[in-house]
Amino acid sequence: MSSPPTPSPSLPHLTKLSPSIHLSEPPQTPTPHTNTTTPPPQPKLILLFTWLSAHPSHTAKYVAGYRALYPTARILTISSSPPDLFYRSASTQRRRVAPAVEAVLSLSSSSSSSSSSSSSTRSSVNNHKKKQNNDLIIHIFSNGGAHTFCTFMSAYQLHTSTPFPRHVKLLDSCPGRASFSRTVLALSSSLPPSLPLRILSLCLIYAAVSMYWLLFIPLRITDPIERVRRALNSEFVMRGERGRCYIYSESDRMVGWRDVEDHAGEAEGKGGWVRRERFVGSGHCAHVRGGGAGRYWGIVEGMGKGEGAS
Repeated sequence: MSSPPTPSPSLPHLTKLSPSIHLSEPPQTPTPHTNTTTPPPQPKLILLFTWLSAHPSHTAKYVAGYRALYPTARILTISSSPPDLFYRSASTQRRRVAPAVEAVLSLSSSSSSSSSSSSSTRSSVNNHKKKQNNDLIIHIFSNGGAHTFCTFMSAYQLHTSTPFPRHVKLLDSCPGRASFSRTVLALSSSLPPSLPLRILSLCLIYAAVSMYWLLFIPLRITDPIERVRRALNSEFVMRGERGRCYIYSESDRMVGWRDVEDHAGEAEGKGGWVRRERFVGSGHCAHVRGGGAGRYWGIVEGMGKGEGAS
């Protein structure tokens, strides 16, 4: 029997479900709706696949932003770490994302129940599908988050034959293409503050990436980032997708904007509905900062409403 969820010390307002997954439940007393109009539908579940070694304080800001938009939604954060990319076994990684799979299966069950009890209104809903809210929003950050998301989809496929629910995706600062310098930069983005430890960590990163790179080229092994790029545009991953939005910047030093746009074009070529949002001057996974916050959350809200989606 699994141990009960516990409050997370690093993210006090979240509950720890596994070493890499935290849950934010909606408040028991929802914010009162002051308008006389009917409140807009809310997504039931939001999955945030965070970037490599994301700091909890940064993750919390995105949770707070989503909570402000969608006060009744459940929000899961799924973190990624260097071992996931380099040496942790696929089976171990799938076990780590199991709570997220269970959350989506629970969503599918509740959606099936509600759809069977509302068959009389289904035709009118379908007639307005482009304005229909989505029960599930998936927000993927950087190549690390994209890798964890693909692991999650693999675990879902192995665990159940239940079709993946209809959803929208936001791909923030991803997917890129692997290069030596960008891999080093990504791994060194969260080094310890102590100077001696930073130097030691950087030496270990250069040594590990060098050894890793030397294995891929002579053995002609597809690198992990390229595998992620292919998986994101695979038939299984795109199934149930009502639309996706790429959020990126020319100033991103870790993920090239042309690599992102190439991937967006491939998704369109496979029949996907794609939205591109290119920011100016913002860094990697930092498009929400400063003056970009209003635009960023407007994009999220628009995708949640299914604006323009198929």
